[in-house]
Formats: sequence, structure tokens, C-alpha cells
Amino acid sequence: MSTPARGAGRGEAWRWTPLAFAAFYVVVLLSTLPSVVAAIYRNADIAAAPEIGQLSARAPDFAQTVLGNAPWYSALWFEQLTGWVPGHRTLWELAPWVLTLAGIALVAWAAARVAGPWAAAIIAATCVCAGTTLLPLQFAWSIHAVAYVHICVLGAFIVPLALGPGRSRWWAQAAAAGLVIGVTGVGMASDKLVILGGLAPFVIAGLVLWRLSPAQSALPVLASVISVAVGASVVAVLATAVARSQDVVPAPFPISLSAVGQVPGHVNDLVGSLGALGNGDFGARGVSLTGLLAVLAAGGGAILLVAAVSCAGGVVAQLVTAGRDRPGRTAQSAARSAFVCYWAAVAVLLAGAFVFSELPRGLTTSRYLVPAAYAVVVIAAVWAAGSAAAWRAAVVVAASSAIILSAAVSLAQRHIQATAYAPGADTARQLVRFAEREHLHTGYAGYWDASALTWELHDPGVTVYPVITCGSSLCPFPYHKISSWYLPRPLARSFFIVDSRVLRLRAYGALSGPPAAWGPPGQVAHLGPLTVYVYPYNLAAKLLPTA
Repeated sequence: MSTPARGAGRGEAWRWTPLAFAAFYVVVLLSTLPSVVAAIYRNADIAAAPEIGQLSARAPDFAQTVLGNAPWYSALWFEQLTGWVPGHRTLWELAPWVLTLAGIALVAWAAARVAGPWAAAIIAATCVCAGTTLLPLQFAWSIHAVAYVHICVLGAFIVPLALGPGRSRWWAQAAAAGLVIGVTGVGMASDKLVILGGLAPFVIAGLVLWRLSPAQSALPVLASVISVAVGASVVAVLATAVARSQDVVPAPFPISLSAVGQVPGHVNDLVGSLGALGNGDFGARGVSLTGLLAVLAAGGGAILLVAAVSCAGGVVAQLVTAGRDRPGRTAQSAARSAFVCYWAAVAVLLAGAFVFSELPRGLTTSRYLVPAAYAVVVIAAVWAAGSAAAWRAAVVVAASSAIILSAAVSLAQRHIQATAYAPGADTARQLVRFAEREHLHTGYAGYWDASALTWELHDPGVTVYPVITCGSSLCPFPYHKISSWYLPRPLARSFFIVDSRVLRLRAYGALSGPPAAWGPPGQVAHLGPLTVYVYPYNLAAKLLPTA
């Protein structure tokens, strides 16, 4: 196994080119961050987390909170603990992204330990500089953002686990393991993705490390791996029980295997999703800078994927004949192999689950593959850093630079702002003024408007709750809700919203108008893309009890 390249020698400054593009990305992101964050939280899947965090404090004790397909308990508990903090809205909006940066930083630190600072720089720059598809997911802790962080933590922990015996005090190792157990357990309870994409790869990498470790440290390594796996599982069970005792539950989300005929389409979705996460697209149309960069980024992603497969294949081949007493075997080389094996397992397990389940729905399900995309970057960087062949570093530098530059240009061209679903701040302010003038407090709308509007309103006195079509009427939305939202309130006027923009986008759950059974509204108002129907009674009484 080659010795990791610890840095660039004289005349090799080109190796650090991605950092220059990353600096450009940071300048663009900071200059557009307020509008980027505002646009991201116009997505109901993302806005649901702070909306429920804000409204859960006002919910009666008997109310049941139904979270999403992934029960994001840890995010909800964080919001409930920090709701008293001045400026907590900004804290809630930025926290998942800041945690994401911290998780990537941990992975880069671990890579520096086994492959040198250049590999760490490539990993940090490429994973942090997220584009149109990846950046919103890094903010979305009601989807899987926190799971990505947990997977990064486990991926980083495998390195000190390998290098720790004999190098640090036992109590420090025990404290680190205890922290990882607690954090991972809560993460497993909050999102099953942590089990498949984090704990399972950690066990696999731990067994690899046990096989490669010297005899005197093999048993402590195995004990640590078993302790983390068992301890985190116990914590997950306890965390789930605590959530259930608070009547906080996940939405039903059965997952079934895909039919054989669906597999080719799912493979296509896998490739397209990984490309989109790197801001790449081989199918970009038109002659433009954006299109060219998207193609280059897709090509860069393909290069990194080939490099990652090559690196992982080489490590696996060595493991077949590896042993504890093999000449030249060191703790450093064992840590590197375990680190690569962890991320290879992340990629293989998540990609396999994606392809052979019924989850894929085009590029909209790329959220399940974010850790796999990280894995490709991590392994490719280690592959190039561990070789004296300059061409390896050159292809990784070119690929990373294309991905980062494409992401930076997409931010500069405000692609995230252009793809936001719900109306923005101007329409929300119009709605607040209208509601206050008409003495309205409660409204209902389709999913893509309700949560995002409620969060954008900045006014706990006016709330909009999600509903969905069921037969000829409407029902409470099946998830991201609190049951008390749908309790009839006597003598309470209410309103119903139809959004022409969401209708044009043909989004799931878009509503074209109020049911005829509701009768004529007392008033109709037009506020930008919104049509507001006002009724002289509380519409909750007209909703069917189940969706």
C-alpha cells in the first residue's frame, strides 16, 4: 500500500486549485445566503420542522404530533429546548446546515490522519460546496440532514478507534465512545437511514479493523465496535420510547422491494441522482455556461466514482490476504483501510437499498443518496493522496474543481430561489394584513403552501394547516401535523387558500379549489398567486376524519 502524500511539493501548487474555486463559492454563498435560506424554507418538507417546533409549544397535552417518514425526534427536541432563545428562528434555520459542516469537517479531519492534508482539503471543499440539489438537503433536518451528520460522525470515529490504542488515555477513549453511542442512538431513533448508512458500515469497517489490528489492540477494537453497536441500539430504543410517551410518532412508511423490471430504471435514477448531488447533468440542454458546467460536473462525478471503485476494490483485494502479522502492516495502514471500507460500505448499502426498493422517484429521491455521494468524494481523495502518480491527483483536482465551480455558478444564478414552491415574504405579508383586517386566525391549504406560509408569516396569531383531497372532500394531511390543528372551533371564521403557482407546477397535493359541499364562501380575495376563500365557520368541521 502506497504511503499517503502528505502535501504538494514545490511546483505542485495546482493540487490545491479546488480551494480557489471553493473560496469563490464561499463569497457567492455569503452574498446570497439570506435569500437562499428564505427560498429553501419555502419548501414545505423543510419548513415543516421549524413550523411544528414553533406550534408544538401551543399544542394541548392530548394532541398527537405526527412527524414525517423519518421521525426527526432529535430536531424536534432541539427546537423545544431552544424555543426560548432570542433569534431562535434563525438558529433553527441554520442549525442543520452548521451541523452538516461540522460533520464534513470531522470526516476531513479523519482523512487528514490517514491520507494527509491534501485529501482532507479535497473532501472538505467538494462536500461543503453544495449546489442546487444538495444544499437544500443539508438544511432539511425534517428530511435526512441530521442522518447525514450521524453517518459522518461514525465515519470519522473509525480512525481514532484504529489509532487510539496506546496513543490516548483510556478514559478519553471511553468518553469518546460514550459520546458516539449517545449521539448515534438518538440518530438511529430519528432516522433509519443512520442504521443502514451508518451503523452497519461502522460494524463492517470495525471488523476489518479488528482483522488488521495487531494482536494486542485487536480485542479492544472489537470490544469498542460491539459497545457502539449495542449501546447505540439501546439508546435508540429508549429515545423512541421517550418520543412515544410524548405522543410524537412517525408517519406510516412501508418500504417494499422493487419488481425486477423496475431495477434498470432505478439504476438510471441512481446515476442521475448522484450526478445531481454534484450539480452535474449529462442531459443539460442549450449552449450556456450553466449547461457546460453541469456537463463538466457530471463528468467530474463520473471520474470520482471510477476512482472510488478502483480504490475500494484495491483495499478489498488486499484484505483477502491480509493478516495481523503481515510485514509492513501498521496502525496507520489499518486505519486507512478501515476508513475506506466504511465509506465503501456506505455507498454500496445505500445504493443497493435505493436500486432494489420502491423508493426511487426520479431525482426527487436523491435525498437517500447524500452519504453515498460523500463516500465517492472521500474514497477518491484517499485514492489519489495514497499514490505517487501525479495523474491521479490531477484527475481528482479536475473533477473536484468542475463540481465546485458548477455549484458556485448555480448559486450566482439564483437557481435555488427560482425553484422555490411556496409564495415568498411579500405574499405572506399581504396575507397577514388581510387576516388581521378580517379578524381571521386559522386557514387551510395544500401541503406545499401550508407549512411554508405559516413559517413565513412570522405571526403565531395566523396559521395555515395542510389538507389533502380525499374523495370529494378534504382531509387532514397524513404527516407533518399536530392533531389539534384540525379540531373544530365554534363560532370561528376560517379561510382556505388555493395557490395558482403550485397548480402550474403540478405538485403532489396541489388543490384546485374548495369542495362544493362547503357551499359558497362569504368572501374571496386575490393576494398575488393566492386565492383566499373566507367562510363564516371553522372549516375543520367539514374535514373528513382521516386522509
